[in-house]
Amino acid sequence: MHRLLKVLAEGPLLFDGAIGTEFYRRGVYLTNNFEELNRSQPHLVRSVHEEYIKSGAQVITTNSYGANRIRLERFGLAEHSTEFNLAAARIAREAAGELIWVAGSVGPSGAEGARILGPGAQEVREIFAEQIDALVEGGVDLILLETFMHLVEIRLVLEVVKERHPELPVVASMRFEPDRKLADGSEPEAVAAALADWGADILGANCGEGPELVFNVARRMLEAGRPVLAEPNAGTPEVVEGRSVYVGNPEFFGVYGRRMLKAGIRAVGGCCGTTPAHIHSMRGAVRMLGGGSSWQRTEVVHAGVTEAETETVDRAPRKPVEERSALAQKMAAGKFVVSVEVNPPLGLDPAPAVKAARYLVDNGIDVVNTADGPRASVRMNNLAAALAMQQAGIEVLLHICCRDRNLLALQGDLLGA
Repeated sequence: MHRLLKVLAEGPLLFDGAIGTEFYRRGVYLTNNFEELNRSQPHLVRSVHEEYIKSGAQVITTNSYGANRIRLERFGLAEHSTEFNLAAARIAREAAGELIWVAGSVGPSGAEGARILGPGAQEVREIFAEQIDALVEGGVDLILLETFMHLVEIRLVLEVVKERHPELPVVASMRFEPDRKLADGSEPEAVAAALADWGADILGANCGEGPELVFNVARRMLEAGRPVLAEPNAGTPEVVEGRSVYVGNPEFFGVYGRRMLKAGIRAVGGCCGTTPAHIHSMRGAVRMLGGGSSWQRTEVVHAGVTEAETETVDRAPRKPVEERSALAQKMAAGKFVVSVEVNPPLGLDPAPAVKAARYLVDNGIDVVNTADGPRASVRMNNLAAALAMQQAGIEVLLHICCRDRNLLALQGDLLGA
């Protein structure tokens, strides 16, 4: 199994957002060909990738969505398809380094439907092959087929990828209409099943009318049993009390990011209109629900730790419950247990708390429990106070509250205890 698919099996991944939106924000006119920037302004393209990486993106997308001969022909640039795609992949690879994944973006050909269905289909296959070959040569890690609206066309390009580069994972992502169907009326479940049958490793829904539409479509695609990528655009303005409100703000995106991941969607990102701020808003949900899983393109090996050491580190032998402590022994025997709370000291000296705990133990209580930040006052950390009591031969039950800690802080406290 490809490492990317192993990563997705263990935890979620965060893709980047819109590239064209960032070009426009940086002063590039919408009438320009964005793929040509790979040749004329590579530093600008790289700066967009770097901004997304800083925002938390774990997968960046090449600036090659429309870099096929048919689309480039409208700008008189058809002969530069290989050049633009190769440059797009190399720029992204340089920005990504060794740890960030690079997805080679391939959009619809722009060909008329009759050309795809008829005798011209072979020519369209060759046009896609030219684009994909250049992206692979430039160093992409996966192929992202995005914003396709017709199954016949995405099937054609899936066949091209699988025939020419079977070693690479491929994402097949569709654009659904407001009624949550494709333009031909296909339901998400049927679309997902077809894409999986045609060899897509990851299924996807992108663009559309915003997070709600893509969320509802993507979770229905989960029925196919493949990882699903959801990349909504920034939405459309809604009229609220007579005002046009653009609800697709970064905070709104973060909320939907959590919903998507909790529903079982394995990868999230953004499409049209999204910015590094939108991706940063999703970053917290990905990290929280990732549970510390290793998402990097190459496995991170910590210097000074051998493979043999990683097999045994932090793995203490299990003891029977009754042998773990006097409290555990009593509880295992079904005996009544008495616990009294002793607050951590207000100052730097743990002696008063230890003295109080000793008095209680000497008078028959079984265990002292020490609270976490009681009475909303500044006190010694209860873990430090508990250690002082334990060193005095007193059994302690430690409180750990979740109200003011994130997952990493909780894990750190548990490891420290």
